[in-house]
Amino acid sequence: MSTEKLTTDILKQHTSSEDIKLYCIQYMRDETRSFAYTRSVLRELDLGARREVEKFGGNKGLISILDRLRIESGEECVI
Repeated sequence: MSTEKLTTDILKQHTSSEDIKLYCIQYMRDETRSFAYTRSVLRELDLGARREVEKFGGNKGLISILDRLRIESGEECVI
C-alpha cells in the first residue's frame, strides 16, 4: 500500500480511536516525514515574508505578527 493511500485511508475513517490517531501521527512523523517537510516550508515562507517586510522599509507590527506565528525548530506537537 502506498504511503499516501495509507494516510488517506486512516483519515477517511473519522475514527475516535486514539490508538489509530496516534499511529497515523507517528507514521506521518517518522515514515513520511510530513511534519518535518511542513516545518521546512513554513520556515522558508517566514524568511521570505521577513525579507519582503525589510525590503519595504520594515514594519514592527508585521514583524510582531510573524514572530507570533513562528514555530521554533525544536517545538513538537505534544500528543
